[in-house]
Amino acid sequence: MLQYPVLSPGLPRHYAGIRTVLSQKRSRRKRILFFAFMISVSECIRWTGITIFEIWLHAVGLLTFSVLIVMKTEIYSSLTYWHVFTPLFIATALNLYFLFIVLVRAVVEEKQCKDPILKHAFSWLRLVMIGIFEALLCYKVNGDLEDGQVAVQSSYGIVFLPVWVLMAALCFQAFRLL
Repeated sequence: MLQYPVLSPGLPRHYAGIRTVLSQKRSRRKRILFFAFMISVSECIRWTGITIFEIWLHAVGLLTFSVLIVMKTEIYSSLTYWHVFTPLFIATALNLYFLFIVLVRAVVEEKQCKDPILKHAFSWLRLVMIGIFEALLCYKVNGDLEDGQVAVQSSYGIVFLPVWVLMAALCFQAFRLL
């Protein structure tokens, strides 16, 4: 949509064209932001089964991990990568613990074992794959960077295999809900 320049009293004629270009850029930016965030948080939660608490828990773990990795590379080189990855391991372990509590409560309330296990199977798979990925990545990075040699003979393709399994499971979950 073409916008015509609006002249304000007291402004030279060439300022109106600049204002029009800026307003067109703003409207284009709004459209780009709209298309970048087409999936809302509630849809993401419904499709993946991730709760706000899990997002918060992993965000805190990732923030602490980021601080520790900077401290290892810049200040304390005596930290090992196992120390650096500890917040991620703790976040995953706490997430597994709370998922176990939810599973036990569901089994006790429903007096059945099959339905709650099947209901939470995707969450268990997701957390186990994240934990395996974190452990393999830490083991590989520790061997490659800490020891200064290739101590781990597996490739990064093997390290990222749990991520591929997780992505396939997320696609399956998303298509199942369509």
